[in-house]
Amino acid sequence: MFRRFSRKLVAECAHYLRVDDLIAPYATELHTCPICGLEMLAAEAGEGVPFYWRCTEKGCYTRSISDEPLKDGMHVLSCGSEPRFGYWGEQPSWLCSCGKKHHRKLQRNDLKLPKMRALIPKKSWARVCREVGFDPGSGAQEQMHFD
Repeated sequence: MFRRFSRKLVAECAHYLRVDDLIAPYATELHTCPICGLEMLAAEAGEGVPFYWRCTEKGCYTRSISDEPLKDGMHVLSCGSEPRFGYWGEQPSWLCSCGKKHHRKLQRNDLKLPKMRALIPKKSWARVCREVGFDPGSGAQEQMHFD
C-alpha cells in the first residue's frame, strides 16, 4: 500500500521497523534459542526500540535486536574477541580479551548461557547474581554447572 505513495516512504518504514534485522536471522540458524533450541520470535518492545528477540518458551531467553548473534553460545564484543568477566567501574561486565577497552554490561540473560557462566569465577558468582537480579535457584539454573 505504501508503494503507491512513495518509494522513499517505504524505505523509511523499513528502516524504522528494522526489517533487514528481522529477516537476517532466518537466512541462517540464528533464529533458534541458544538455551532450549526453540524458535526465537520478534516481540514488541517499548519506545525507541520497536522489537526484541524472545524465545517461544516463556521466560527462557531474550536479547536485543541490535545485539550481535551469539557465536558458539557466547557473546562476542565489537572487536570480535571473546569476553572475559570483570568489573567496569562498579558494574559486572564482559571485558575485551584483546587488551583494548571494549566492554558490555553483564545482563541477567547472560547467566543462562553455560559458556558465559563458566567465565565467572565461583567466588564472584553470588555477588553477580545479586547485582543483576538472577535467581540462582531458577529452573534454567538447574541445567547449568560450573566446570
